[in-house]
Amino acid sequence: ALPISVTGVHIAWWLALENVSKTNENVKNQLYYCAPSNEAVDLVAKMLLNLVKSRNGKLRLLRVYGSATERRKYPGLSIFKRYASSGIAVMQKPESEDLRSIALHHRIRNEKNKDEIARKDATKIVDFETKFVKYQSKEVEPLQPEANKYMELVRNAEQREIEASDVVLCTCIQAGNRRLKKSREHSTVVRTSIVDEAGQCTEPETIVAIIGAVNKIVLIGDHRQLQPVVQNSQVGDVLRKSMFERLSPKAMMLTEQYRMHEDLCLFPSEMFYGGKLETSAEVKKRQGSKNLMWLSCWGHLNRGSTKPYCFIDVRGSVETNSVAADNKGGEESKANLEEADLVISIVQSLVFTYKISQTQIRILTPYTAQKCLIIQKLEQTNPKFEKTRVCTVFETQGGEADFV
Repeated sequence: ALPISVTGVHIAWWLALENVSKTNENVKNQLYYCAPSNEAVDLVAKMLLNLVKSRNGKLRLLRVYGSATERRKYPGLSIFKRYASSGIAVMQKPESEDLRSIALHHRIRNEKNKDEIARKDATKIVDFETKFVKYQSKEVEPLQPEANKYMELVRNAEQREIEASDVVLCTCIQAGNRRLKKSREHSTVVRTSIVDEAGQCTEPETIVAIIGAVNKIVLIGDHRQLQPVVQNSQVGDVLRKSMFERLSPKAMMLTEQYRMHEDLCLFPSEMFYGGKLETSAEVKKRQGSKNLMWLSCWGHLNRGSTKPYCFIDVRGSVETNSVAADNKGGEESKANLEEADLVISIVQSLVFTYKISQTQIRILTPYTAQKCLIIQKLEQTNPKFEKTRVCTVFETQGGEADFV
């Protein structure tokens, strides 16, 4: 699938092993692997976890999410008005269940932990949270000493997990949170920082991710893809140029791609990379008869062509609506009913006629209103379509799918 992330994962593997070999009793050497979005971090985390398992590796991985994501699963004290945090955006995409075994907020509640102290603390944390739910049902708030004891348990359990980890995976901004900062101040040293999708990070984001590294910094990305998203016009011209783009003359280009069909590769290769981007032999091998059978679903739309792409002119009416943009207030966005109907029919064809798994399908749109419309129509058409991902272009950066 993706040469850049695959390369990054293998770089992380070897550098993390080097760090472990140089760890002593007093200091824990760590590697941070960061990216601008949770989706990009999750993708890398899954690949690295699979690599560790396949090689029977001893590397200890830890996926650290933001507090908003953690509270969706374990609200803890935030169910009470006195402890509720204001201004926390609700994540549009939930955490990945595939990473449950290495996610910090799950690890500290693992009552089957092999470490006796961690196991006992996990039981206490779970007991407290069960008690809080009962309090809420009775409209009673916990006493302050009880709340303090719970928060102390959580903080200690988090620090224990962080300080025992060889590789920490998080977004660039999360690399600067208080939990990781506290660990760096006491018993861990970040010898290596890797920033994936660095072409989409603002320079301050990148600095947060790498500022603690004392030995090696690796930036991985493509400044010819999406730039950083900066909505403030006064600083946009400055912040839209990533550190990766600024340093790109010194970068090494990977010329072999493992992700897409070679016919899809032709356009970006000629348009953006001077014809240097080539398709791996492995990708060409998997473009067999089964793929052509799948591609035949475009036949009625694409005049019988088995090319892996199709352009469809939809003469629909565009509506402008006010929608919530990333939970930061309203914005004017656009929707097209006819286009949405066509998208639904294509999804139905892929899933029911060609037996394509919904997890292989990704629907992209530049407009938040169109995204909301498509999600609504998918749910109305078939409740089982909830597994079909619908994203804006920026939300999916760092992700992948077989059918887009």
